[in-house]
Amino acid sequence: MNEEITKSKLTVKQRLFLHHYLGDCNFNAARAAKSAGYAGNENSWRQTGYDVLTNTYVQAELREALKDCMTPAEITKRFTDVGRGSLDDFVDIDEDGRVTINLKKAKDRHLLHTFKGTKYSDKGRLIVERYDAMDAMERLARIYRMFGEQQIEIDMRQLNIIIEALPNDLRDDVVRALEADIYEE
Repeated sequence: MNEEITKSKLTVKQRLFLHHYLGDCNFNAARAAKSAGYAGNENSWRQTGYDVLTNTYVQAELREALKDCMTPAEITKRFTDVGRGSLDDFVDIDEDGRVTINLKKAKDRHLLHTFKGTKYSDKGRLIVERYDAMDAMERLARIYRMFGEQQIEIDMRQLNIIIEALPNDLRDDVVRALEADIYEE
C-alpha cells in the first residue's frame, strides 16, 4: 500500500495521532490520542489509542514511517561492534613501530559507526574519538538482562573494610565511582 493511498484514507485526527505518536509522545498511544484532540480522559485515551493503532490504514502508515528505523538486531550489532572495538580497526603499525591512523581500514570493515568523530589537537595532530566500549558492553548486558532486576544488598561495614585496605589513589577512584553510581540512580 503506497503512502498517498494510505494518507488519503486517514482522518485528520488519525494523521495528528501518528504525528504525535511518532514524535513528542514517544510511542505512547494514550498521550498521542490526547494530543491529537480525541475527547476523553486517561482511561478512554488508552482505549482510543489502541483503537487507532489497530486501524488497518493507520498500521500501514505506521509501517511505512518505521521502515527506515533500526531494527533491534541492528541496534544490538552496533553496540556489539563498539564493545568489540580495537585499535586494529583503524591503526596501522609499520615494521619500525610507527603508528598511522587508517580510517579506510575501519570503513572497509564497516566500523565507521563506532567513531564519535575526529578533531585536531592544538599541535595539529589528528585525534580519533570512539564511542565507549565499556558503555556499549554495559548496554548489551542490560539488553540481555545479565544484571538481573534484584537489588544487591551489601554489608556496608564489609565494604568500608575493603575500601580502606586499598591504596590511597585507588581508594579515591573507587569512592568517586561508587558515589557517582549511587547518585545516578
